[in-house]
Amino acid sequence: TTRTNIVSVQFDVKLPEGLSIQTSYCGIAPGVPDKTQKLYVGEVGTGVFRALSTPFNLTPFATGNKAVFKLAVTADNTFKGGTVTLTNMFGVLDTAVRYDLIDDSFKVSVVDFVKGDVNYDGQANISDVMTTIDYVIKSDQLYSSAMDINEDGEVDLSDILALVDYILEK
Repeated sequence: TTRTNIVSVQFDVKLPEGLSIQTSYCGIAPGVPDKTQKLYVGEVGTGVFRALSTPFNLTPFATGNKAVFKLAVTADNTFKGGTVTLTNMFGVLDTAVRYDLIDDSFKVSVVDFVKGDVNYDGQANISDVMTTIDYVIKSDQLYSSAMDINEDGEVDLSDILALVDYILEK
């Protein structure tokens, strides 16, 4: 049998006023098996960012229903909610054929955020520690900035230890 793989992707993200992408924290998520791949994100217009991957080495683009990219989005004090729009999305197949994807959009709103509250139940507790440990061990879940306790762009043992310290100090 033969298999056609997506070897590179590109898409544009238009953000509502008050949101921006922290490009240094963006990248390929654990759902992509080829760990040599990179995602480059840059602003191409006011509130519009373009994401472009380096070519994949003809490995499957992603396995299962796992996250493929991580985009770090932050809000400033002017953010009141709005719509995020994904446009100009396409992949390039290993047969050198461009595969256009359908544009999409979704609404985002302001929510209360508790650092360490990975399961979003309103408090940081042992279940959040277990979820973060599971993320670090398996690396196949969606990334949540709530897991990045020390805000270094990575979720690792130092975040788990910081979360445990935080919970014990409450």
